[in-house]
Amino acid sequence: MNKVFVSYSSVDRPFVMELKAALESFSFDVWVDKESILPGQYYAGVIPKPIREADVFLLVMSASSIGDKKNNIVGSEEVAKEVVLAQHSSAIKIPIALDDCWLKDNATHDEINYLLALSQCLDAKYCETTADYCNVALQIKNSLDNKSFVFSYITTLKEIERLLQKGEFCKAK
Repeated sequence: MNKVFVSYSSVDRPFVMELKAALESFSFDVWVDKESILPGQYYAGVIPKPIREADVFLLVMSASSIGDKKNNIVGSEEVAKEVVLAQHSSAIKIPIALDDCWLKDNATHDEINYLLALSQCLDAKYCETTADYCNVALQIKNSLDNKSFVFSYITTLKEIERLLQKGEFCKAK
């Protein structure tokens, strides 16, 4: 069973709960703060462990979660912290777009822009029905089953290493 950590803004909770149900129908074990953190527990003491143990880190992207520089919307500091933790984990990182705020380094946190530069986004802007959410969950499942993320991830890391060896630090960033 694949363990999934979902990073999101509370504004996007209705989407996340629908996606969680769809992922669970494909036998994913989904960690969502609303259901996994008990009253009185300290977020910073709880959240790092499920991120470290996750096989998949889903970043639900909206202006509320990652920000929107064009419209002066500051993203969630908590989401940015979760992205930093995820970058140090072995979890597969899959960004899921709910709007167009993520385009062209528009996120308000550099760590999120960095993640987005390395990853293909999964478009979920169209989600309205249960079938739509199941389609998104199926795309995540197929990516994992086909290991489609491995080639692009390894290729990206090799390209960064090549640029660093050549001293092209700006390009490597």
